[in-house]
Amino acid sequence: MVKIKLLVSSLLILAVLQETLGQVQKFPNMQVFLVNKLRDPILETTKFNNVVNNAEINIITFVYDLDPEVCFPCLTEIEKINENLEHWRTIADFNYSVLVGTKRENDTKDSSRLYLSAFSARDYMKENEWAFPFIIDYGFNYLKALNIRGVPCTYIIDKGGNIFYSTRPGLSSESTLTEIASKLSSLQVVKPQKKNIN
Repeated sequence: MVKIKLLVSSLLILAVLQETLGQVQKFPNMQVFLVNKLRDPILETTKFNNVVNNAEINIITFVYDLDPEVCFPCLTEIEKINENLEHWRTIADFNYSVLVGTKRENDTKDSSRLYLSAFSARDYMKENEWAFPFIIDYGFNYLKALNIRGVPCTYIIDKGGNIFYSTRPGLSSESTLTEIASKLSSLQVVKPQKKNIN
């Protein structure tokens, strides 16, 4: 009888673990600040899904600040990802964006840090001719919601808005970049071919 109870308990624990491991995490649609590259005002308040135009696949690189003295690997990571975008677009259609985590000042009326990040982002976008959007996460809302412990890191979001893949914090190695390409390939939906009507 004891063995049966232990067996049943073990099966229940296993079922709970499988359910937990199998859970799919949705990517939250929070309020963000979109950096306008060419016009003023420099910031536009919107929701994340509006920025990515509800693209079927999204790749997002999370960084902290854009000051090289604060997070030099963050800028290096964006450059590495940018170098691979053209190749990845031959594999799948996707939207790429950079989400910049910025600390919220204690006085919520003081938004100097927010605008400092925005102007830094605009400068880098122009200097490097980066065409992808920069989004400011003012107050680390996304980093907190996704429990991100280190940056830079890159996420792939599938067409259902689910987190499909994420890299470990730090600069992406060549194997990681190859793995991102592989994950994109597995997400790409093959369009059915039209049948010839004789």
